[in-house]
Amino acid sequence: MSGKTSKDELMVQLIAGSVAGLVQTTASQPFEFWKTVAQLPHKYPSEMLPLGQYFTGCSILNVSVVAKTAVRFGAFHGVTNWMQGTLSEEQVPSNARVILASLFTGTMESLCIVPFEAIKTNMIENAVLGTSIIESGGEISKPKATFHRTKPVTNALKYRDPIPVQGLLNNIKEMYASRGLRSYFQGLMPTLCRQLGNSVVRFSTYTAMKQVWLQKFANNDTLQTYMGVILGTLSSIAVVSLTQPLDVIKTRMQSQWAPKTYTNSINCAYQIFVQEGIPTFWKGFVPRLFKVGISGGITFGIYEYVENLIHLMQKDGYLK
Repeated sequence: MSGKTSKDELMVQLIAGSVAGLVQTTASQPFEFWKTVAQLPHKYPSEMLPLGQYFTGCSILNVSVVAKTAVRFGAFHGVTNWMQGTLSEEQVPSNARVILASLFTGTMESLCIVPFEAIKTNMIENAVLGTSIIESGGEISKPKATFHRTKPVTNALKYRDPIPVQGLLNNIKEMYASRGLRSYFQGLMPTLCRQLGNSVVRFSTYTAMKQVWLQKFANNDTLQTYMGVILGTLSSIAVVSLTQPLDVIKTRMQSQWAPKTYTNSINCAYQIFVQEGIPTFWKGFVPRLFKVGISGGITFGIYEYVENLIHLMQKDGYLK
């Protein structure tokens, strides 16, 4: 592969991934809001919120979408192509290459999105705290008594109670004022583990199904857009089924009250288990299934469409 061809292919990946990410993030945000609210440790009333509230956090996710989707697709395809060009089948089998590329992609993506995810969770938590909780007299859930002796969470970093604020910039400022720089990296480990699991399951299942489809049912090497949507949705169902507990822990660790509630991610998982029970690890499963399903279907479908469109325009001479 020549340098020019490699650069052109990377540009195709960046454009296709960015367009797909922007569309899926906006379309699936209400499900992301619903999922996050269900996972937070608060007692929320059940009344409907104003429509605009369900898109809270969409702004920060759209800010991050270009970097995130570029890393997701660019890194995966780049590492896969590199391994195909440098490693023989005897050294690393094709299935192992997919897993290795997925692990690398998930790691890079996780490190990229942690601050944006933390801000998003903070914005959603404040949106509900500032409306339903205050208006209806709701309260923070109190831990139940357990058979073990709980270890008190210290306040060595001089954490102060957060103040509910609205708006992207106000949330960023309040996070720093109440918890410092650490607030942007809360939930780092569960986010990393979740993203690794997401990438391994998503790309492994999607690539395997795509190869089977192209070999047995397609007349050429081009995957139709509708099949990209179907295969992306199927791979998303597998993602949610296997990684939901990690997503719950991630959301809890990114809560404004996490520094006063949990010492670390393991302690968070333990407290959820002994105080709330195993079903709590699957809170938000339905909205996340819709969210990930829509995201996976739209992302892979639009990615394949944009990629095929750019390649066709290059072939016809419209793009040099």
